[in-house]
Amino acid sequence: MFTKNIKKAIMLILSVMIFISISTFSYAEVNWTKYSGTEITVMCWTRPELEAARLLIPEFEAKTGIKVNWIVMDAWELRAKIAREYALGQPTMDGWFYHPSQQELAIQVGNFQVDQMEYINNPELTPEDWDFDDFLPVGKEGNTVFSKNGGYSLSFTSQPTGLWYRKDLLEENGLLVPKTFEEAEVAAKKLTIDSDGDEKIDLYGWIGRGQGFQTITRIGGFLFGYGGAWWTHDRKSAIDKPETLRGINEYARMLTTYGPPSPLELGWLEVAKLFADGKAAMMPESGEHAFMFEDPTKSSVQGKIGMAPYPSGPAGIAIPTELLSYGIPIDAKNKEASWLFAQWLANKENMKKMLIGGGAVVRASSWDDPEIVPVNKEWADYVKYSLQFGSDYFVNLACVPLTEVREKWGEVVDYAMSGEADLENFAKTKAEEINAIITRDETGLDIYMDPRFSYMPYDVYRSK
Repeated sequence: MFTKNIKKAIMLILSVMIFISISTFSYAEVNWTKYSGTEITVMCWTRPELEAARLLIPEFEAKTGIKVNWIVMDAWELRAKIAREYALGQPTMDGWFYHPSQQELAIQVGNFQVDQMEYINNPELTPEDWDFDDFLPVGKEGNTVFSKNGGYSLSFTSQPTGLWYRKDLLEENGLLVPKTFEEAEVAAKKLTIDSDGDEKIDLYGWIGRGQGFQTITRIGGFLFGYGGAWWTHDRKSAIDKPETLRGINEYARMLTTYGPPSPLELGWLEVAKLFADGKAAMMPESGEHAFMFEDPTKSSVQGKIGMAPYPSGPAGIAIPTELLSYGIPIDAKNKEASWLFAQWLANKENMKKMLIGGGAVVRASSWDDPEIVPVNKEWADYVKYSLQFGSDYFVNLACVPLTEVREKWGEVVDYAMSGEADLENFAKTKAEEINAIITRDETGLDIYMDPRFSYMPYDVYRSK
């Protein structure tokens, strides 16, 4: 009898403990003023959505008592500064905005940043109704696409690269939005027009970046569409592979055949201006130009444009996205205060404000809100599509010595653009140089090669 009563008492105590534990977890709330009086430093560069974010800071400061020191720098200077400070283990900021496609691999192998999933899953740091499931797939996967075991950094926006086109010109000429590279060339040829007979082109059928270094973040659709890749499965450069060279050659040929006479002089600013001035019918470029193209004070093509996925090649279609994420240094002084700012900025209401301000946000609810009218319907449809099926991996070379390797790729694109013979041997030389750089800087590092994006030498692509 005594033993039976003891068992009942133990069961009662355990039940109470479980109830208390569940109740405590269920009703845990974020203490927004926990770090009142703290000052955090956040670094970024100029972007429309980040300007919209900056305007929200006073509201956050009033809610939390946390002072946000918001520092805007040149993008390249910021990346160099972060690299130096991470290497020294002495970050001067508590958070920063960055493109994972530019620096993620170096960050991951150095274990330089906090895995923010720990904060997302902590009810004392993230409200229950914050709703991470509202993030679209590319935003949820985020920077982790570059590392098998890497930590997560909060995604904010994504600007896909795709095909900008003139709706009015396609319709007037009985053309549909091209879905394949063959269809794109048919349209480009028809829309390269000398309208006044002076033997000078007045409308270019196809334009794009021609400066080698700048082209790299825009050739992904061609590169992977023709069966090429950045890397082989064993971490060798794929720049000299037949499929890769075909993609590069096709990119160069379209620009030199249907674009301005000096494509090597065209960077992102020049091509955006040409398109905004109504000088081109189609352009593979970033979605970040949508607000400028639809601004009548900056563009003559307002209401006449659309955006679609890259045309498909023999190896299929590639949807390059370019995420903007928020990193928190593992050696930062105010990590949790920095996270409070990031997750508050990424809540549903604030994401809507960032969308209105010019950012292609990663929350589904922002795009589904009937009160928000996108600046361009086709652009909005493509952004949502890209956040379902795209990848940051198509945008840029994922490697530790990114700038140095990207310069080598740029030299090959420039060579193809110039029409010089023997591109294969030139690319082979550059592949050897890239492999030497990778051996120098990545030997001994745990570099994960995602098989979805590694070079696959299908003979069918070589034969075409």
